Order: sequence, then structure tokens, then C-alpha cells
Amino acid sequence: MIAIKVSSENIQELWECPDVSELVKTISGDRKKQTLIVRLKNREFYVPDGFYLVKDENDQWSTLSPSLYELIKDKVHGEK
Repeated sequence: MIAIKVSSENIQELWECPDVSELVKTISGDRKKQTLIVRLKNREFYVPDGFYLVKDENDQWSTLSPSLYELIKDKVHGEK
């Protein structure tokens, strides 16, 4: 399982993931809420700043909130 925290601070970490083909940074509303569009080879995710993009053991990607990630992080880090 792979988990990447999506934020404007760790864009480099996202680029190091071989599945990522393009990143687009957007600012919505009051400029405090940023969203990164993460384009993979065949999918596109709109990921709010601070959320996680997770690839599971079946190679499926999903977006998780920080609170949901906290519930599964032991499994994510346990299988590295």
C-alpha cells in the first residue's frame, strides 16, 4: 500500500511516484483552500490540500481525509 499526503509542500514526493503523470495546483475561493489535481496514467483525482492519495494492494487509488487515513495508517506503514 502506498500513501502520499497531498499538499503544496510535498509536490516533489508526488513526482517521485511513477504512476503520477501530471500535477495541477488550483486555488479555490478564499485562497486558503488549495486543491491539487493529480493525474495518473488513466485517472484524475481532485485532492484537497492535506488529504491523502492512497494506492491499495489491488492497485486501486483513492482519496482519504486525514481522519480516515489515521484509522488505516498502521496498515499502510506496516506493509512497506
